[in-house]
Amino acid sequence: MNRIYAAVILLSVIIAGGCKKTPSTPTQGTLPSGYYFVKAMAVISYDSLGDRIDSVVTSYIYDSKGRSTNIQVAEYDISVNPNGNLLYTYNTVYTYNTNTVQVSEPGTSTETYYIDATTGLADSSVTVTSGTATTVVYYYNYNSNGYRISDYSYTNNSGQYSKSFVDSFTISNGNIVQQVTRNYNDVYGGTNDTITSTFPVPPLATPNEPVISEYLTSFGVTGKQSSGLLNSVYSNYNGIVVSLNYGYTFDSDNRVVTLVEASQNAGLLYATVHYYFE
Repeated sequence: MNRIYAAVILLSVIIAGGCKKTPSTPTQGTLPSGYYFVKAMAVISYDSLGDRIDSVVTSYIYDSKGRSTNIQVAEYDISVNPNGNLLYTYNTVYTYNTNTVQVSEPGTSTETYYIDATTGLADSSVTVTSGTATTVVYYYNYNSNGYRISDYSYTNNSGQYSKSFVDSFTISNGNIVQQVTRNYNDVYGGTNDTITSTFPVPPLATPNEPVISEYLTSFGVTGKQSSGLLNSVYSNYNGIVVSLNYGYTFDSDNRVVTLVEASQNAGLLYATVHYYFE
């Protein structure tokens, strides 16, 4: 269970899955000034004994407006071969139209975000899974400052509609301090449970210029992110409590270059994240 939380809580970590796919080779646009762009992110995971078990490397491609156009993910198994055995690779492709952003994993799924022209925020999104009759619809609600305060989704599986989950967020002084997720036993195979996560956020240093990695998150299309850096999280999953701490190192431009996630009580290392910039 702790591993599940570690994967969910890590910010900007892409959860990979499916069969091996060969990514295309996108071209990099001329990036706008005034921003720091993440070129690549490497996540090293550890098992319960503290041994490295795998590594996920994510590469980001942007257009001339600073928007994601292609994200390439490669996962390596390092439990057997210290240099890593490539398990699989895949691409996530972004397509921009008037008031919509389409995010697709070719041959796997396509998610379309519908953007409100006045606020610039997504009011809903629809995810279609390739080769199935399953569609998931999301609705997003925000406060007057552009922070997401709730969202909910329902699933349409071959004409059967059911509620999937409901999220609620508590915002304080520009930071997300709590998230409560209620999962429902929907027709797509969900489970009935509730996860309550609390995020104490200290006033850690943040970059003078915004850091861009993935468009939807970085530009706040689905709600602003916390203004401070995540220090710890306390998650209660049906009475099972998981406490994690986060540590950071910075470069000369005050950008986060390393993030370390560890168990608060046992000090067990879960993951180390390295960020590389343009």
